[in-house]
This record gives sequence, structure tokens and C-alpha cells, in this order.
Amino acid sequence: MDRFALGIGWRLTAILLLMGSGVAVYYWLGSGAVLVPIGVVLIGLVVNLYQYVTGINRKLIRFLESVQYADFAVSFRTDNQLGPTFQALNRQFNAVLDAFRQARADKETSLHYVNTIVQHVSVGLLTFDAGGQVELINQTALRLLGIYRLRTLAELDATHPDLTALFWSVTGASGPVVYRMTTDDELSIRGTAVQLRGRRVTIVSIQNIRSELQQRELDAWQNLTKVLRHEIMNSITPIVSLVGTMRDIVDTDLAPTPRAVQSNRIGWSASPSRLLICAMP
Repeated sequence: MDRFALGIGWRLTAILLLMGSGVAVYYWLGSGAVLVPIGVVLIGLVVNLYQYVTGINRKLIRFLESVQYADFAVSFRTDNQLGPTFQALNRQFNAVLDAFRQARADKETSLHYVNTIVQHVSVGLLTFDAGGQVELINQTALRLLGIYRLRTLAELDATHPDLTALFWSVTGASGPVVYRMTTDDELSIRGTAVQLRGRRVTIVSIQNIRSELQQRELDAWQNLTKVLRHEIMNSITPIVSLVGTMRDIVDTDLAPTPRAVQSNRIGWSASPSRLLICAMP
């Protein structure tokens, strides 16, 4: 028999003995004055028995409160000496709390992982609730908006007066909405609304399309340059080939023969008198 059953047993025995003693004293003495101290002790034992028996209920209440308020630092082991049933119950309570503790740790790790990804994407992300309270914003969104922090959408009225109304209405748009900044940057804004545990949360993505347009324009010019260079090379190649062929023809067909070269040499070696005669009219 465990100690819990022994505790109940001796308390019940003491109560019965006190009740029997009170009846016997009253029967033999016929005076109720002696029953007063016996009654006080009897009431004390009854209260102690009630608290002893309902201790398991208080433990259940404490366990449920720890789960409700996510207080997983508590531990149940103070009444292990009451018997193996209490030890098994405490082990189960502690195992459940350890499982909740591990689940919360996994959830925090996942949130940290997702937040790290959100902070490193090149697209601005912003979420806010139905009251305009900003719940999440990454560094890209802050950089695109030209601000260093944002707690509520109302804070945008000082720098971007029309942007707050645009954020509220972007969820009903069929496509992205373009917003022109004072710096001539153009922001493409998309939005969608989701229900999270009965709360309406709006998710907005922000992207600078001016830089993308400039990059696409640069890529188009580069592609056009490649095409033109290819066409020009295709046109110049036949010309270069013809020039080479004409050079070969000139070098081969119009070059002086060896006999002509020898005649020229003989003519220049004639006497000066003959050259003089030939020169006279």
C-alpha cells in the first residue's frame, strides 16, 4: 500500500476515534463542555483530510495553468514520496511539459529561420493587421521606402501621404499597382489578405521596377549590339575576301616579265649620244 492510502487511512481512523470518544464522553459525563476541544480537533482533521485528498486537483489546476500561460519551467516531483502512482503521474506531467517546451523551441527556431530568409530577399515585404499595426517589415522594404523603421502605417503620412491608402486598397486590385516616388523611382506593389486565427493580416510586396526597366533596357541594347556586330561582320567578310582575290590578281597578272625587265636594263645602258639624238626634235 502506498503512502497516499496510508495518509487517508490514518486520518479517517483518527476522525472515527475522535467521534467515538466524543460520544462516549458525552454518554458517561453527560456534559457537552468536553466536546468542544474534541470538536475543534475533529474539524481540523476533516479539513486536513479534504486538503490531502484534493491535492491532486490542485496539481491538475497548476498543470493546466502552466500549459495555458506557456509556463513550461515548472516541474512536478514534490509528492513523489506518496507512492508509485504519484511518481508515474508526475513523470507524465513533466513529459508533457517537456514536449510543449520542445515544440516552443522548434517554433522559435522556425520563426528565426523564416525571418532570416525574409530579411535577405531582394523584394520588400510588409505585413500589417486590421488596425494598421505593422507586424513584419524587412530591410529591403525600409530601403525602398527611404525610412529606418515603421511601426504603424500612419507613420508613412509624413513622407508618403498617398502610400497608406494604397496599401489599404492594394488587396482589391487585380494586378500590381505602380507608385511613383519623389526620387522618380517606380514601385510595383502587390497585396493579399489572409486570416490568421480570426485576424485579418495584409501582406504587401514592394519592388523597384525602375532598376529592372533600366537593366532590361541595357540587356536589349547589348543584344542589339551583338546582332548588329554579327550582321556587319557577315557583310564585311565577302568584301575582305574580294580584296584579297584582287590583290592576288594584281600581283600575278600585272607583274613585269623577266624579258621586259632585261630590255629596260639594255635601253638604259645605251650610249649617251644616241640618247641625245633621240631626245632632239
